[in-house]
Amino acid sequence: MKKQNTKTALSALDFALSQVIDEPIRADEFTALEFATKANITHATALYRLKLMVNDGRLIMRKGRIEGKQSNFYSRPK
Repeated sequence: MKKQNTKTALSALDFALSQVIDEPIRADEFTALEFATKANITHATALYRLKLMVNDGRLIMRKGRIEGKQSNFYSRPK
C-alpha cells in the first residue's frame, strides 16, 4: 500500500514541477529591457509603450523567467 502512495505522490510532484518550469525565451521574443536599450528610452517609458501595443493587439505578451526572475516576453501576434 505504501508503494502506491509514494507513486501517487511522485506523479503529483512531477505534475507540479511541470507547471512551474517556464519555457525559455524564444528567438522571436524580447524583453522590455531589450526594447528600452535599443530604443534609447527609459525602462518606465518602454513598459508604458509596450503596454499600449499589447492593449492595441500589435504585440502579445507572456510571462516567463530569466535567471530565476520573472519577466514579460513580447512578440508579434501570429
